[in-house]
Amino acid sequence: MYTQLGHYVEAACNDDLATFNTSGFTAAAKTKTVPQPLTGVKFSFIDRGPNSGQVVVKPQSQIGAIAFDVRYALEGTGGTLGPWTTVTLTASRKLTISGLTLAGIYQFQIRALGKLGYTDWMDTKTFVCA
Repeated sequence: MYTQLGHYVEAACNDDLATFNTSGFTAAAKTKTVPQPLTGVKFSFIDRGPNSGQVVVKPQSQIGAIAFDVRYALEGTGGTLGPWTTVTLTASRKLTISGLTLAGIYQFQIRALGKLGYTDWMDTKTFVCA
């Protein structure tokens, strides 16, 4: 009943906000909030997987994140990195990465995708695969 009365007052005030406010109803805001850029994203954890040559990673949940990119590279001799491998996650869930070199030192990075685009890649996390 209040909804019908509100619609009647809205129609009867002829788009005059002062008249509408004297009715006791409050006008609802019609502006939408502007999307905000995402803050830096982090890993919740990086851990050994259930089998040899596996690593389990999990992004920290981020409000407004649409997807997460996780990338990793094997650190070679002299600290030089091999090619990056990127995996996209559509939610903040665990990911098991398989086929890694045993006792290899890996560098992991993560970034998030929001409505305004990607965040920067986070600082590199080092992990030794077992």
